[in-house]
Amino acid sequence: MGGRAKCLLTVQGLSLLERLVRSVRNLGQLTSAVVLGHHAVEIQAHLAKWPPHLTPRHVINPAPDDDPATSLYLGLQALDDNHGGCQASCRMKVVYQAAFLRVPASLV
Repeated sequence: MGGRAKCLLTVQGLSLLERLVRSVRNLGQLTSAVVLGHHAVEIQAHLAKWPPHLTPRHVINPAPDDDPATSLYLGLQALDDNHGGCQASCRMKVVYQAAFLRVPASLV
């Protein structure tokens, strides 16, 4: 991909990341977090342009080449930090990592 963040590719006027976030939001009252690794600065700049109601929480994984479980842990930790720990009454939580998006070759 030439060093580009795949999640910032645009399809029909929306980045893949925005499409994913909008899809998650359409499911209902979900709390979401994006775990950033490679291209974090580019993705943060992209997120900064979004309206506040659409912008997900985001956290940076300082070692994105490590085990993917590290990113999942960081995302869950970011959500729990904002909700005082996970309880049965918590809203559903969704964690997704921008780096995990896969783009079909036909869209590139």
